[in-house]
Amino acid sequence: MQERALLQPFILERMQENTETDQQFTTIFETYYKRIYNYIAYRVSCRYTAEDLTSLVFEKTLSKLDSFSGEKAPFEVWLFAIARNVVNDYYRSRKRTRLFSLDTVMELVSGKKAPRICCWRKNEIRG
Repeated sequence: MQERALLQPFILERMQENTETDQQFTTIFETYYKRIYNYIAYRVSCRYTAEDLTSLVFEKTLSKLDSFSGEKAPFEVWLFAIARNVVNDYYRSRKRTRLFSLDTVMELVSGKKAPRICCWRKNEIRG
C-alpha cells in the first residue's frame, strides 16, 4: 500500500505528460494531414499508397516529437522533411523488389504448343 502511495504522484505526472503530448499531436495531425497527404499523393500517384505513407509520416512524427528543435528549423520544415524521407524510403524499397507484369512474361512465352526441337546433325531448328 505504501508503494502505491509513493508511485501515485509519478503516475499522475506521466499521465499529464501523455495527455499534453496527445493534445499536441492531435493539433499537428488536424493541421497538417491534408497538406502532407497531398504532398505524398502527388509523388506516388496512388491513393492507397499515399494513405499508408501519410500514416507512416505521422507515426514517425509522434515518435520523434520530443527530438524536434525549433532552433534548427521551423516545425513545418521538419515535418515535410520527414515526409520527403518516407517517400524516398518507399522508392528505395521498391527498387530492391523489382516487379514485372505478367504481360511481359506472356510476350516471352512462345505461342506454339510444342517445344522447339534442335537437330544437331543438320544444324537446323524444327518446330
